Amino acid sequence: MELYIKGINSISPSENFDNISHIPEIKLVDEIYKHYVCIEPIYKEIINPLLLRRMSRAMKMGIASALLCLKDAKIEMPDAIITATGLGCIEDSDKFLTLLIENEEKMLNPTPFIQSTHNTISSQIALLLKCHGYNSTYAGRGACFETALLDAKMLISDDDLQNVLVGAYDELIANQIRILYRLGLFKNNNKINDNQGNLPGEGASFFVVSPNPSETNYAKISDFEIVNNLISAKKIISDFLVKNSITIGNINSIMVGINSCFDTHYTEYTDLFPNSNILWFKHLCGEYMTSSAFALCLAVKCLKNYSIPEIAFIRKNNNKNNNILIINKVTNEQTALFLLSN
Repeated sequence: MELYIKGINSISPSENFDNISHIPEIKLVDEIYKHYVCIEPIYKEIINPLLLRRMSRAMKMGIASALLCLKDAKIEMPDAIITATGLGCIEDSDKFLTLLIENEEKMLNPTPFIQSTHNTISSQIALLLKCHGYNSTYAGRGACFETALLDAKMLISDDDLQNVLVGAYDELIANQIRILYRLGLFKNNNKINDNQGNLPGEGASFFVVSPNPSETNYAKISDFEIVNNLISAKKIISDFLVKNSITIGNINSIMVGINSCFDTHYTEYTDLFPNSNILWFKHLCGEYMTSSAFALCLAVKCLKNYSIPEIAFIRKNNNKNNNILIINKVTNEQTALFLLSN
């Protein structure tokens, strides 16, 4: 079953999402740990200022992105709300655990604990919209956004829903960045302007998906799949393309989740497409558990505008822009595939 994207929004480290022309500014924690930070909108123009007071940064990002997405799709009430997150509202979790230690488990403020749950954002969106439809959150590890999108597809197919709001969010905090570097997941080379390496990032991206084609739609998700990395890249691509009745030669561009020019995992895939454009995206958003949502948003924009930003190219082989295949390694064991067309 095909899904059509009616509206999108992304709050990300990249400015001017319609025409990204430069790499985001690299920020530092403790003057050594590099990372990307989202460029955030003016929230009081999107969310009631009285409600903003008690919202954490992740809540503001997620809710604002969802509301802007619905506005973009010209929809006031979605039939369902489905969100995905790797680590949830981690700032609130950190705040609550810090208070727990500092106050010796006495006289704790319950607000950070209440807002630290992973389904906080999907429920807050529903409360703001007074939406009583299906509401769910998928959390943990790297395939949560793909699972949320699969849930939306099943709902549309089985329950005949017309407009489903699907999104993903993850935020970065200082303690998290320190831990990620100390665990060796990211390497510090002390070169502030070096963007070739793997940097932690964050973002919130939302989509309104529908089963109905329309001239105002951004793009069509022809198919998507989560595959096991133990299977050879050649077999994965062959089976996926045969299922969608398309050949390797007809794929205009592939967008890979490479986080440096030397990531060998993706070489197995890019070598299969000698005549396709090779694009990348993690130098624009950083590495985080739901980065697939940013990639989908970027690819959809490229198809809608019939234009790909120069900064997204690793290799340019053609000027066609009718379809994009996204390939993103979401965990050590799994890779996500998305086939999009306009």
